[in-house]
Amino acid sequence: MSGPEIPPAAGPASITDLRQHLLTRLANSNLEDLFRVRILSRTETPPDDAALSVSDRGTTLVVESVGAADAMHRALLRSWQELFEAGQREEQLLEELAINWESLQALYDLSGDLQAGLGKDEVLHRILQRAVAGVKEGSALLLLTRNGQLTPIAGFNAELPTTMPSDGGLMQAVVTGQQAIVLSGSTRIAERCSPEAVWAGAYGLAMAPIVGPRRGLFGMIVVWSFDSRARFNSHLIRLLEALGHQSALILESDRLTRTLRESERLRSEVQIGSLIQQMLLMSEAPRRHQRFDVGVVNMASQAVDGDFVDLYAGEDGRLEVVVGDVMGKGIPAALIGAATKTHLLRSTAELRCLPGGQDGVLAEVVNRTAQRMTARLMALERFVTLAIVQLDPEARVVRWVDCGHPAILHYCASTGTVATLKGEGLPLGVLESEVYTEMSRPLQPGDALLFYSDGVTEAANAEGEMFGEQRLADLLAARAAESTAAILTEVRTAIIAFTGKQRFADDFTCIAVRFLPEGEWPVHSSTLRIPAVLDKLGEFHNWCEEFLRGPESDMDSDTADLVHLALTEALTNAIRHSCEENPARSVQIYAVSCKDGWIFEIEDDGVEWEGTVEAEPAFDGSKSGGFGLFILEQVMDQRAVTRLAQGLNRLILKRYRNRIETGNSL
Repeated sequence: MSGPEIPPAAGPASITDLRQHLLTRLANSNLEDLFRVRILSRTETPPDDAALSVSDRGTTLVVESVGAADAMHRALLRSWQELFEAGQREEQLLEELAINWESLQALYDLSGDLQAGLGKDEVLHRILQRAVAGVKEGSALLLLTRNGQLTPIAGFNAELPTTMPSDGGLMQAVVTGQQAIVLSGSTRIAERCSPEAVWAGAYGLAMAPIVGPRRGLFGMIVVWSFDSRARFNSHLIRLLEALGHQSALILESDRLTRTLRESERLRSEVQIGSLIQQMLLMSEAPRRHQRFDVGVVNMASQAVDGDFVDLYAGEDGRLEVVVGDVMGKGIPAALIGAATKTHLLRSTAELRCLPGGQDGVLAEVVNRTAQRMTARLMALERFVTLAIVQLDPEARVVRWVDCGHPAILHYCASTGTVATLKGEGLPLGVLESEVYTEMSRPLQPGDALLFYSDGVTEAANAEGEMFGEQRLADLLAARAAESTAAILTEVRTAIIAFTGKQRFADDFTCIAVRFLPEGEWPVHSSTLRIPAVLDKLGEFHNWCEEFLRGPESDMDSDTADLVHLALTEALTNAIRHSCEENPARSVQIYAVSCKDGWIFEIEDDGVEWEGTVEAEPAFDGSKSGGFGLFILEQVMDQRAVTRLAQGLNRLILKRYRNRIETGNSL
C-alpha cells in the first residue's frame, strides 16, 4: 500500500519566504519606494502604524509605509497576507494528511497481519516495529497494567526489564490522564524521569496510552531514542495513538478469545460431568423384568445435579431401588451422590460376605453407610436424603428404610387408594448417633410405587404455589394401571403445565415401579437391534414374522398383518425422524406376549421427540401425512412415548387380546 502524491504548498511557507515574496511583488509593482519590509528581532515590538504585521512561530514580519501609500496599496498588502495565511493552512492540512495516511497505512498492514492468522505476541511485536519505523535508532516497549502495576510484555530493540522503576511520574501522568506525552532534549527528559529507567539519557521520549472501548486502559506504548537526530513531535504522537487503539483491539480480542475458550472448556467439562453423572448416579432401569415395569426420569436444574438413583434386579426376582438427594447443586453435590452410592454398594458387599449373611438387610446397609459418611458430611456441612427399598414379588412385600427422603407413594390396586411409605429417620449427615430401622408393607400385583425428589413436589407456579404431594398422588391413582413410561410422561407433563416452565429451580427425579398384574407376566418374548437405516428393514420383517407367526405365537393371521403394519410404521418413524437415518445410531425392538395381549417397545438413541398424534389424514388425497400415527391409533390399544434418563426414546405399544375402548395413551 503506497501513499498518495502530496503536492507542495501553493504559497510562501515561512516568514523568510513571505519577505522575499513581498519584496518581489513590490519591485514588480514599482512599489518598493512606498514600503519597507523587515523582520523584527525577538526584542522588538511591531509599530502601531505598520501597514502589515505577520507573525509565525515566534518570528514577526512588518511592512512599514515610507512613502505616500494609499488605501489601495494597503489592500494589496492584506491580500498578500491572506495568501500567506492560506499557504500556512494548506501546509498544516497536508502535514495532517501525511500523519493520518501513515497511521492508516500502519493499521492497514496490521489488519493484514491479523488476517494472516498471526498470534497476539507476533502482532504486538510488529506494532512496536511500526512505532519506531520513523525514529532514528528508536526503541520501544509495550506495557500492560497487571494488578495495578505496569508490566512490560513486548519490546523492540530493547530488552524487557524485570521491573519498572519510578520514572518521575511520566507513566502515571499517562495512566491518569490517558493522554500521550512527548519530550525532546536529553535535559528535559533527565529532569522528568528516573535514572534507573531504560530510557534515561534518551534524546527523545514518547508515551501513548492503550485504551479499549470496553475495558478502558490496557497499558501504554513507550518509544525513545538516544540519537539526537531522532524527531519526536506531534507526528509521532498521532501514530502512537493509532497504534495504541489497534493494540487495545488486539488485546481485547485476545481476552475475549481466551474467555470464550475457557467458557467452552468449562461447558465441555460440565457436559462431560453430566454424562458421567448419568452413568454413575442415574442407574439404568432393569430391562424386561419378569414381574416389574420400571421407569426413571431425571431433569437437572443444572447440567450436573445431586440426585442419584440405583436399581438392582436380583436373580431371585427381587428388585431393589435406591433414590437420594444431596443438599446443593452442581458438581460437588454429584460427587457426594457418587460417594454415597459407593458406600451403599460397599456395605451391601460386606454383608453378603459375612457368615450367614443375607443381602437385603436394608437397615444394616444404611447404618454401615451412615457410620462411614456422617462425620464427613457434617464436616462438609452437607446432608443426604435417602430411601432404599426392596420389592419382593414372591413374598408379596415391600421393605424400606427412610433417611429423611420424601415419602414414597404406594398405589394399592385392591383398594384403588394411594398410601405413603414414610419412616422417621434423619438424613445422612445430620446426627452421628442416628439408628435406622427397616419397615415393610404388603405388595400385590397391579400395585404401583412412585419415588421422587423434593424437586418434583416443590415445583412452584408463578403464584408461588407448590405442586405438592397430593397432586402427585392423584396423578398416580389415575394412571397406575398404565405403563411406567405413561406415568412418568404424565408427571412431567403435569408439572410443566403447572409451573409453566421447561426447567425447574431444583433437580427433578422420579422413579415409577409397577408390580405387573398376572395378565402382563411374559409368556414369550423376543428382541431385535438394527442400525438406524431403512436398508435394514428386511431384518426387521423377518424377525417380526417369526414372532407374530412363529410356532410360539398364538396370534391370528389378520391380527398379525395389522400389527406388522403398525410396527413397520413406528420403526420407520423412529429411523427417519429421531435417528435421521444415521447408521451410527441404532433401534431396538422388544416384543412380549402375555396373558392379556402383546406389548411392543421400540427404543432409539436419536434426538428427543414428542411422538404426538398428527392431524387426521385426508383419505381423499387432498393432503399428505398423518397416516403412520393414524394406523397406530387404529391397530394398538395403548401408546406412550418417554425420554429415558439414559438419553433414549422409548415408544410402548400394547394390543389387547379382547379389545376394548381404552384410549390411546398407555
